[in-house]
Amino acid sequence: MFTPLCHLAMFLSFLFSIPSVYALLIPTTYVVTGASGRVGSIVVSNLLNLEADEQKGLKVIALSTNITKATSILPPHPSLSILPYSLTSIPTTQPCTLIHCSSDLAKFPDIVRSLQGYSRFKGRARRIGRYVKSRLLRRSGRPCDLPPSTSTSTPTSTSSIILLSSAGVTRPSWSTTKSKRYPQSHDIPIIRLNPGGVLDRKFESEEYVRSSNIPYTIVRPVGLKSEDVWPPGRPVLTQGDYAVGRCTPSDLAYVITSSCASESKGWKRQGLTFEVQTLTGYPRPRDGMENVFDILTLDGYGLNSDDAGYGFVQQLLPGEEQDGSKLEMGRSYEQVDK
Repeated sequence: MFTPLCHLAMFLSFLFSIPSVYALLIPTTYVVTGASGRVGSIVVSNLLNLEADEQKGLKVIALSTNITKATSILPPHPSLSILPYSLTSIPTTQPCTLIHCSSDLAKFPDIVRSLQGYSRFKGRARRIGRYVKSRLLRRSGRPCDLPPSTSTSTPTSTSSIILLSSAGVTRPSWSTTKSKRYPQSHDIPIIRLNPGGVLDRKFESEEYVRSSNIPYTIVRPVGLKSEDVWPPGRPVLTQGDYAVGRCTPSDLAYVITSSCASESKGWKRQGLTFEVQTLTGYPRPRDGMENVFDILTLDGYGLNSDDAGYGFVQQLLPGEEQDGSKLEMGRSYEQVDK
């Protein structure tokens, strides 16, 4: 007959077999690199607002190469820790969402590997659970032969990555035919000059994330402009790396934070890449960005021109409601918002 301790061991072993259990039992931890930069600092503030409004108990770890600057610009908060930008500051024994806003890509592969190390930790935890279960079954006189473990390879991490990249990273390698077909996307200064191979390095970082077996979102903003030059408005998301235009740091941070909020509700994407630009003069969607994320295509599935066109025009609706099906004869978008 099974003892209560044996039942407990079996229950813990079962928990270890569920990839998402840690995300349910452990408070969400966000690690933001480049936290003293113009985008990273806004992301940190937005996440702390999430803690107050939606995600009780979340933790934010802000990583910066300039601790003094980060401390001076980030709001004091009990859920916020400000640490040096180094590998030792990355949690390796619990799931986290890494939001990489830093322009320093040299350490990025090592950081991704540290998140993969968390997967190895989970594998050891499963093996310990199986061992305890086997010993308790043996002591109780019950059969103790357990089915072979199915986790012979490194299990998929329940951590995730949001990588701040850049629009245009694929364009330096476009063929001559494609470059001539889309000249207004290709023949712009950042693509022609590609200073220091920065676009190449960002694309290499994207590919590293895609091959990591860690759920990811890659965000590619167009040219960032301060809000005194380009007022904030509605973030518009597209795919295919054709976007040109301007984006404000606050709109970009809003999209990144919205992605985090979506993940907290169980909508963890296995792989998504999109571009962001700001449509000035339009309000942000009332219900956030989730409906926009839903109409995007996951990496590896191939972009459908009809779906891409539909997704784009749906983001151009006037008003905040962003649902044309709620219109009635004689009723305007502004009236729907009320």
